[in-house]
Amino acid sequence: MTAIPHPIASADRQDPHRTAFFDSDGRPLATWREVREQVSRRAGSIADMDDIAAIDVGRGFDSVLDLFAATWAGVLATPTVEGPEAAARRAIADAELCTTSDGPALAEPMLRLEALLFRVLSSGSTGEPTPTDLSVAQLLFSAMGAMVRLGHDPEDRWLCCLPLMHIGGLSILMRAAWAGTSVELHPRFDVQAVAAATGRCTLLSLTAPMLSELLAAGAKPGKLRAVLVGGGPVSEDLRQAAWAAGFPVCTTWGMTESAAQLCTRAPHDQREGPDCGPPHVFARVRVQDERLVVDGPIVGTPLVTADRGRVDEDGRITVLGRSDLTILSGGANIDPVEIEERLEAHPSVREAAVVATPDPKWGERPVAFIVLERDVDDDALRSWCRTELKPYKTPDAFHRIGALPRSPLGKVRRTALSSQLGKLESRTAEAVEVVGRELRRPVGFRVEEDVNQANGGPKNPVVHADDGGLEGQGPRRALGNADLDPKALSHPHGALEIGFGVHERGDEASGREGLLDVTERGAEQLLVSDVRVVERTREEGDAGPVHIAKTNRHFGVEAHVSAPASSERAADVGRATHLHLNGDAQHSLEDFES
Repeated sequence: MTAIPHPIASADRQDPHRTAFFDSDGRPLATWREVREQVSRRAGSIADMDDIAAIDVGRGFDSVLDLFAATWAGVLATPTVEGPEAAARRAIADAELCTTSDGPALAEPMLRLEALLFRVLSSGSTGEPTPTDLSVAQLLFSAMGAMVRLGHDPEDRWLCCLPLMHIGGLSILMRAAWAGTSVELHPRFDVQAVAAATGRCTLLSLTAPMLSELLAAGAKPGKLRAVLVGGGPVSEDLRQAAWAAGFPVCTTWGMTESAAQLCTRAPHDQREGPDCGPPHVFARVRVQDERLVVDGPIVGTPLVTADRGRVDEDGRITVLGRSDLTILSGGANIDPVEIEERLEAHPSVREAAVVATPDPKWGERPVAFIVLERDVDDDALRSWCRTELKPYKTPDAFHRIGALPRSPLGKVRRTALSSQLGKLESRTAEAVEVVGRELRRPVGFRVEEDVNQANGGPKNPVVHADDGGLEGQGPRRALGNADLDPKALSHPHGALEIGFGVHERGDEASGREGLLDVTERGAEQLLVSDVRVVERTREEGDAGPVHIAKTNRHFGVEAHVSAPASSERAADVGRATHLHLNGDAQHSLEDFES
């Protein structure tokens, strides 16, 4: 069995007095000799562990020492962060939470190439987190491949602002240890702190949203000789803007299973095009059934990735998107990234994320969540998309939110967006079932622009109704103080705040029978294709009016009517926070999770 010296011991032998780690203000934390001494003592306190050690990496430099101590002691380590999801993540990793203490110093170990060092959980941005075990060989060849592509300078200092619980941050520690260089540890990505550190660091690893923030803050490249940008698509506009500002951006592609980078552009490679350069010297990439397949010691056995892509005659790799994100609509493949890039090119759109929603006719259809710079209506967005995209790629709906939910790495949490659509469909179906039992006849309604407010529901609503249904045929009919107008809205509408009211004064309604009680003042009880109760209690002791909205299946408003709620019963849907989808006021996704 082939074994190699531990990289911490090698760094100590190479230059024991070199500062190994700095804090985020650039102050020295420890030399490589001091790191070796502390790691060997901490390893003594966990050497007898049989289980996998979960290391809380939210403790700064202490976390780094504990991670290295686990590798020194021969204990498989899984990096984690204590928080609401920590127990669930530890269960997935089958790991026991562990912290070290000073024990008897262990002698330097030799590391077998096939030995496992880390169990790393994926970010879970497209599904449940999954564990990946990484061997000494994978981490070594990944680190060596990065040094060959980026070059090696003994004076290098990595600026590490990526989470250590993911491979992007963890791989920086291993590269520096094997190279005997330095790391400046930042607890998180803080744009001002990172901008200040570019004057003393030479290497930096970011995601595209982080790079965008850095440029917007007016940061200077300082001493940086390479800036790795990966973790997702990097637009040509962002790349050109970074190069124009003097940042030596190197687009890269990799994944947890490959211990980070698989291919990376060299710092001087500023050619136009979406490719990420050729693969590293210890990897080869080919295409099989439109998916990228990796061979070499960097992955161990051949790895069929979830990424679609192509490899040109020079071996340069272009990633076209993830196969597990592809939307299959009527037999056609739709790449959500293509739609997102088109939407983000609109001057009114800051960010966009596209997810699939089930469709009874087409199988799946794209739906967009957007963060706006300024107001823009849906028709304008549809027209914008159709100028460069095929019509079937245009999203069926545009949901406005204050910020896209992101992981600590900056990746969009698509599962969080998809789950909101699922929750809303489930609640809509329940409301339809309940209201259906009370049906007298369908009535069509529409609501004027901008009558829904973000902090309490409709203000002076102008509601229009007719007996002829949504086509606007038949006599006009008034409800309460509603104006008369036979025209019903036939496409997704603008602002709407959606919430579920609970009576604050007495007991909650006892099940579905209390979901809707709007018979006071002769108001009609309705059934239209999708119905939900909107508007939460506005004052303590008063359930306030109940509002019923008819929407299309993608939650754009098509009809809306308001009527007073019973003073005795109100909607029993749980004490949910408001759900903001199509609202003038901007809210983050967390504002309406329930």
